[in-house]
Amino acid sequence: MVGHSPDSGRASPLRGSTYLAVCVAALCLLLSPAQATFAQSPISDLTLTAGQLAEGVRTGVVLEDGALRLAADAPISSTLGPHPRFGVVTTPALELPGPSRFDRLSADADGPASSESLLEARGLVSGRWTEWRAADALADLDGSTELQLRVMLLASPDGGSPRVRSVSIRALPIDPDSIPIRAQAFGAPTTTVWATREGLVGGTTANGHVIVDHDRFVALPSTRALNGRDQRDYVVRIEYRGRVTDVPVWDVGPWNIHDDYWNATRERFGDLARWTPEDEAAYFNDYNGGYDEFGRFVTIPTSIDLADGTFWDDLGMTSNDWVRVTFLWLDAPSPAPRSTPVVTVKSPPAAATLTASPNPVPPGSSAGTTVVDWNTGSSTSGQVWVSANGQPEQLFAQGSRGSQAAPWIQSGASYAFRLYAGT
Repeated sequence: MVGHSPDSGRASPLRGSTYLAVCVAALCLLLSPAQATFAQSPISDLTLTAGQLAEGVRTGVVLEDGALRLAADAPISSTLGPHPRFGVVTTPALELPGPSRFDRLSADADGPASSESLLEARGLVSGRWTEWRAADALADLDGSTELQLRVMLLASPDGGSPRVRSVSIRALPIDPDSIPIRAQAFGAPTTTVWATREGLVGGTTANGHVIVDHDRFVALPSTRALNGRDQRDYVVRIEYRGRVTDVPVWDVGPWNIHDDYWNATRERFGDLARWTPEDEAAYFNDYNGGYDEFGRFVTIPTSIDLADGTFWDDLGMTSNDWVRVTFLWLDAPSPAPRSTPVVTVKSPPAAATLTASPNPVPPGSSAGTTVVDWNTGSSTSGQVWVSANGQPEQLFAQGSRGSQAAPWIQSGASYAFRLYAGT
């Protein structure tokens, strides 16, 4: 969830635009010049400049020197790992010449180290929007007759902004007979997950919505099912102790942003079974060492976050709890009923430590001694390696914690001790 950490706001712990009106065969379409060009060829290479992208629906993004960058007042985020601020731009729907498939989705972008520009596309297939997909999963959009693009800009840890000068995508015609028939075979699937309250009134969600008192929306841990601002293409039904409510997905998090655990082919964590959220596996089974995708220790297995109006008013919840969630835009079998164990807040492991005493070692005519103490902060085993005067490292000691003397410290020499996880 953008704008908060997984531990905040809970009882327990962490695109309007003006376009050229073009009438063709008595059908009037609202197209930008880029759209009009895009619709002329059966094989179409579309490039949208930063100026054209800036005409879309945007939050926290400005056009400067021919590139999109984060505005000075871009929304704050404490859920996007090392990225303190973010911005997002979504194009209007771009009409295609006919059923299409896509390749070569890319952005002309750069920026400071650790800043990011996340580019995604989605398509309208048989009258329904697909989920958003990055460049490596465009096959999921096969058969699209309309296209939308979305760019999320993520600041570097020190606040530096990425710069996006243009985005490009190639559309190729596809034989309508080769498009899989998307008939309802199973209906919308339902699963049980741990839910928490988002809160954060006055903050901004990942799609640009400003949170109001008693708001109604949810956050899921993947941008793939993130609606555009105030849109409802991706809606979940939540059931709790006899109460039911349908609410849109307007935020991401609270832990991960690339964990679409509801999909058969998920964006990340493909070794986990479908319907097993990464943060839940981290919490219960020490998956990924107990950490989320950003390296934060999972203190509570939140797989859906609820706005205050949804949490308090619609569902009557007074504390975090297990809820049943139906993904109304999906057609898939529901998982088998699951256990709902008691959840308590975990404390993050202590930080790893490595010290030497004395340091520096007093000079003398003979070798001096320092005592090295280390602790990995958990039951995880570790190894202490030492390098003398920049030479290759050698194993000095190992174990999850310990203390060992180094009685060979020479005057005028320097020694670098390092603690590594594992054996």
